[in-house]
Amino acid sequence: MSNLSPKLRRLDTKLGELNALLLSELDGLLAGVIVSPDFIPPSEWLPCVWDSGPKTSGPVFKNDADLQETMNLVMYHYNKVIADLDRGRYVPIFDGIEDDDDFIMWERWACGFMTAIRLRQESWQTYVYSRDEDISAAASILLTLGDIADDGENIENPALDYLDDEAPNLVPKAVLALHRARKKAQENPFTKPQQAHGPKVGRNETCPCGSGKKYKKCCGLN
Repeated sequence: MSNLSPKLRRLDTKLGELNALLLSELDGLLAGVIVSPDFIPPSEWLPCVWDSGPKTSGPVFKNDADLQETMNLVMYHYNKVIADLDRGRYVPIFDGIEDDDDFIMWERWACGFMTAIRLRQESWQTYVYSRDEDISAAASILLTLGDIADDGENIENPALDYLDDEAPNLVPKAVLALHRARKKAQENPFTKPQQAHGPKVGRNETCPCGSGKKYKKCCGLN
């Protein structure tokens, strides 16, 4: 992440001081919130920024100025991601190793994205079962990458191994496709997104999103 702007470097530092999400996780969370089929207000996703583990008790700010600076930086990045997506130039923030541009770790970003999905998990079926193949494919790719990042060893489809190498290229394209779908839905709020109708999936059957997990543990999770 050597090409970060001064503001993002400052945000990265603040997140570390607060033991919050890593910057790559935050970037994934924000991308997921922005392209979500349903609007997710900051009051819902902001707590996820500070919750970096089961023992997290919440952020401890030094003073009001520290709180304000941190919130300004988070919202700055939120608005920047929206602007980048609107321009069709979204570049996700992935972890990596200094001086090794070929080694990209996308998993943290995917975990952050999955956190956003879980805030509105049921609504994501609008994307997964969309009649638009580009939208359904984009949603399936992101869900599959999230599952691999969350619990890669339990993915039951060895053929998905290729995604590890392709993820850095697939992620921005998939996010942009969903952002276009979200904007189109916003421009036509009275038009219900069309979903493909197929046979009902059993709870113990493999999820059609391509994750390799059972439906009840993936898109059928309530």
